[in-house]
Amino acid sequence: MEKIYKYTNYRKFIKDYFFFKKRNTRNFSHRSFSEKAGFSSPNFIKLIIDGKKNLGKTSIPKLAMAMELKKNESDYFTHLVFFNQAKKVVDKNYYFGLLSSIRTPKNVEKLDIKKLEYFRNWYNAIIRELVNGVDVQTINYTELAKSIQPEILPTQVKKSINLLQTLGLLKIEKGRYVQSSPLLETEWENKSFAIRNYHKQLLEIASNSIENIPLDKRNISAITSKVSQKGYARITERIAEFREELMQIISEDEDVNQIYQINFQVFPVSKKEKE
Repeated sequence: MEKIYKYTNYRKFIKDYFFFKKRNTRNFSHRSFSEKAGFSSPNFIKLIIDGKKNLGKTSIPKLAMAMELKKNESDYFTHLVFFNQAKKVVDKNYYFGLLSSIRTPKNVEKLDIKKLEYFRNWYNAIIRELVNGVDVQTINYTELAKSIQPEILPTQVKKSINLLQTLGLLKIEKGRYVQSSPLLETEWENKSFAIRNYHKQLLEIASNSIENIPLDKRNISAITSKVSQKGYARITERIAEFREELMQIISEDEDVNQIYQINFQVFPVSKKEKE
C-alpha cells in the first residue's frame, strides 16, 4: 500500500487501508475496524469513507491508532483531516503548509503535492512567461520583480524559478530558460483548493486593476441576467470554445512584449426561484 504522505484525501487513504487489510487479514471488516478504533457504531468508518460523516478531533487519534500509524504519519493524517474538512481557503492554506512541512524526500518518493504549489501564488505563471528565452547568466531578479504588476520581491522571483524547474515547467537549453510546454490551463484541476486559491488571487488583482491600470490598457465588462440551467450549460460551453480560440491566437502571436491576464467568471448572484 502507498505511504500516507502520497495522499491528499484522508477518506481515500482510509478506504485504501481498509481494502489492503481486507485482502491481507482474515475476517477484517468495517465492524472489526470500527471496534479496533473504539467506535460504538459498526458502520461509522464506512460512513466516513463514503463522505456521509466527518471525523471529529476525538475520533482522529482513535482511527490513527487503529491504523497503527507512527508519530509522523499520525501527525500527517491529523493535518490531512483538517485540511480536507476546512471550509475557508485561509484554513486550507494553513493545513497545507503543515502537510508540506512533513512531506520530505525521506518519507515520500515523489512529491506530487508540489504540483499544487504552482497555483499557490499567482505570479508563478507570470514569471514562467517572463523568463522564457532569457539567458540564465543575465537573469536579474530585481528587474523581473519590478516588471510585475503588482510588484513582488526578488526573492519570490528566485523561489518561483526554482519551483518551475523542480516541477519541470521550466528547463535550461543552450544557456536559456525554456518552457517545457508553451501553454498551461487550470481547468483540469478546478476542484483543487490550490486552484480555487489561485483564482481568488487573480480576482483580487483584477479588482485592483480598475484603479491601478489605465482604461486603455485593460478591458473589463460584465453581464447580469436571468439564465436557465440549459442556458448556463450553453454559456460555459461557449466559454470553453472561446478559451480554445484564445489559446490558438496566443500560440500564433509574434513580437510579444507584455503579459496579460485573461479571466472568465460565471456565477449565480441569486438563489433559484421555486418551481
